[in-house]
Amino acid sequence: MFCVAFVIVFAMLHHPEGNYDPSSEDPKMQWVHGILIFLVILNTYAVGHFLTQIEEARREMKLGNIFYNVGVGAFIGAALISGFVQTELAEIYQYQGTDQKLYRTLNQYASIENQSFAKLGIMAYGAAGIFWFLPMFKLGGSIRCVGFCGLCAGIGLGASVLTGITLSVLSMTILTIVIVMWHCSIAIWLLKN
Repeated sequence: MFCVAFVIVFAMLHHPEGNYDPSSEDPKMQWVHGILIFLVILNTYAVGHFLTQIEEARREMKLGNIFYNVGVGAFIGAALISGFVQTELAEIYQYQGTDQKLYRTLNQYASIENQSFAKLGIMAYGAAGIFWFLPMFKLGGSIRCVGFCGLCAGIGLGASVLTGITLSVLSMTILTIVIVMWHCSIAIWLLKN
């Protein structure tokens, strides 16, 4: 927890000022905020670990659980934006006949938010699969297969975002298939046990 606290402070010391030059600071702004989000999640794990002293396998899986829950929230956010916000925007501007330029700007902004939430969801699910692998592997037996599926899914999901994938309907469908295959391995394990 101490290390996380120091790294959070270190990241904040490198945070660009509020009125920065976008052309030179955008990547730095993204990295600082990305690191901060990751560290806040790690810190939440440490606090949760401290508060709940439970059996070894569950304690080791708690970090993955946090990432998984973040992914759930992010995917819900992405779905709300594309499924409800953007459709409501289209409806409002279609019937009111107002400024189409404003509609396109708002819709583009909503699209950017949607993509950001979706990428966060993909990364969080990927992290969950990776962090769940070792505790599942330690448990032995058939749950190792579930852990291996989660590890493969996690690496694939994380790599897709880190390599700069553009989230189109096709690419999001492929990533959803990866997630579904991982969830199927969980379902199969549950049915066998």
